[in-house]
Amino acid sequence: MTARITNNTNLDSKKQKNSAIGTIAGLGATQAGGIAFLPISLTSINAMTNSSKNLDKFEKKQIMEAVDKILDTKGLAIRGVKLNNFDYAINPTTIPDKIFELINPVYATSNGKNAFFGGIKGARSLFGERLFKNEVVCNMDKLPTAIFHELGHAFNANNSQVWHVIQKMRTPALIISAGLAVFGALTKKAVPSEKNDGELTKLQKTKNFIRNNSGKLAFLSMVPILAEEAMATIRGNGWAKEFLSSNVAKQVCKGNKFAYLSYLASAIGAGFSAYAATKIKDYFVDKKNAV
Repeated sequence: MTARITNNTNLDSKKQKNSAIGTIAGLGATQAGGIAFLPISLTSINAMTNSSKNLDKFEKKQIMEAVDKILDTKGLAIRGVKLNNFDYAINPTTIPDKIFELINPVYATSNGKNAFFGGIKGARSLFGERLFKNEVVCNMDKLPTAIFHELGHAFNANNSQVWHVIQKMRTPALIISAGLAVFGALTKKAVPSEKNDGELTKLQKTKNFIRNNSGKLAFLSMVPILAEEAMATIRGNGWAKEFLSSNVAKQVCKGNKFAYLSYLASAIGAGFSAYAATKIKDYFVDKKNAV
């Protein structure tokens, strides 16, 4: 009898261990997509910055003049949209600059590795004030080709109610995509019980559907971001062709193409993370049940 109790205890211990490992491994997998597709994002960013490095000072001046024309003729200046030629920011941490650029978009922008539209209301700082309110923020010396895409974002926010709403879906979309990965890692597949006559409840069926399709749902949640980014790019490329010489416009379109590729890689990565987290959790749950 003592030996049987000991064996049962060991089995329970193994099951608990497998369950814990499955949860931890699943949670670790939530970062898998970002890591797996990081090389694509970095390659895209480098290609985007290279499109600006090829420009001489006269071509950069041409871009600055084009920005003024776009602000005046496309209904942006009247809406209060401004250009913020952002070329200085500090790294207050001990983190290497190259790493800090990956986690701080404002610092990356100052170094010509990023550009952004601050939004109609701007971003609230730690001290409560609004920063970059209705501003297109870009280092115009190091990354001028990116400004047209950001002007596209500004137009979407200020001049189109539909695209403004879609633009506001960005944060919820990111939360949902990340939440699906965490959901897959923290839950397990529902199975029929004798209590319900061997049938799954509607809630259990819904839970299994979400888990079984977590990767697809995570990617789909990113579609609003991809759509709004695409529209910003279409507008920006169109204005570049309208106001720039063909050679400079070609560089702008090339940079925007690679920038969009980085967003697509992020969306695929989100789907992959959710899929991997769910499958890894299921693997350890099955292993636990087999003990």
